[in-house]
Amino acid sequence: LEMIGNELYIYQRPFTPKELEIKKEEIKKAKHFGRYSFYIPCTVALTQMAFVPAIHGFKGEYSSIVNGSATINKYTPLPVWTPVDATSGISFFILYWCQLGPGFVEFLIFHGSCTFFVGTICVLVSDLRILQSSLEDIKKRSYHLYRMKGGKGEENKGLLDDSLYQQCMTACLKENVQHHIKIVEFHNLFQDIVGYAIFFILTGAAVTISTPPFTILQIMEKGETHKFYSAGIVMLGHTFLSVYLLSRYCKFGQNFENESRKVLDAFYGTPWYKANLTFRKLLIVAMLNSQKTLQINAAVVGVSASAATFMDVIKSSYSLLNFLASSNGKSN
Repeated sequence: LEMIGNELYIYQRPFTPKELEIKKEEIKKAKHFGRYSFYIPCTVALTQMAFVPAIHGFKGEYSSIVNGSATINKYTPLPVWTPVDATSGISFFILYWCQLGPGFVEFLIFHGSCTFFVGTICVLVSDLRILQSSLEDIKKRSYHLYRMKGGKGEENKGLLDDSLYQQCMTACLKENVQHHIKIVEFHNLFQDIVGYAIFFILTGAAVTISTPPFTILQIMEKGETHKFYSAGIVMLGHTFLSVYLLSRYCKFGQNFENESRKVLDAFYGTPWYKANLTFRKLLIVAMLNSQKTLQINAAVVGVSASAATFMDVIKSSYSLLNFLASSNGKSN
């Protein structure tokens, strides 16, 4: 991902210390997410797939249930059909270890997908911030290019009246425009990849968040304490994990949206009022292209991963939980 970010940087001048600090800061955010998004989901996954099934196994609760004609092992890490029934301690723990390995690999794939999403967002945010920084420093960049082309004038001393310096300003603005175009192209490509994934995450989040608390309420109403300590803990873990990951997706999506909004102001903040006509024409085109705020949208519905969407999902989850609870009360 760092290599991708470097490919988007196309300026003649090398990175400044400020720009390097921006890259370092965004990379640090991605690494922190990768670390904590491993430990937190790993705890939930191991609790569900390792700790709770092991308790049932040591208690001798390894009998299977029948669903139609297919036998499903109820207490193994992955409760799916297997060729061997868990009818004894040996068969149960053989299935236990055979399922725990693939289950943990599935978790690693899930963790890698989440880290890829957040890491790519951090690359895009980093480049947007670098674009804004380079627009703020366009005078210094122009002077750097001016000296490279043999300019003799001194910085901040009537350079805006020098035609060569004006050409250098226009050339630097072209670099910014090209950088912005590359960011938009990369965003569009990334959007095509994650659009449907975001759609399923956002549309299914309300059900994923509201269903476990409803199940816990059902267990508590029936007074099944033994189920609460096993299934209840797993359900609470699922709810916490769903809220945590949804908040991270929406937080980083909101960060990207916020930085995208600042690009238009950054273009306007250049010294266009002292520049030549060529610079101004190019600036108008750049500002028109940056009017549309870039977002990470869900396919089909077009809802963005943002703070507003996070609050909407939480409110929908609460409404769905109330609906399930009231419907269950009426049926009883």
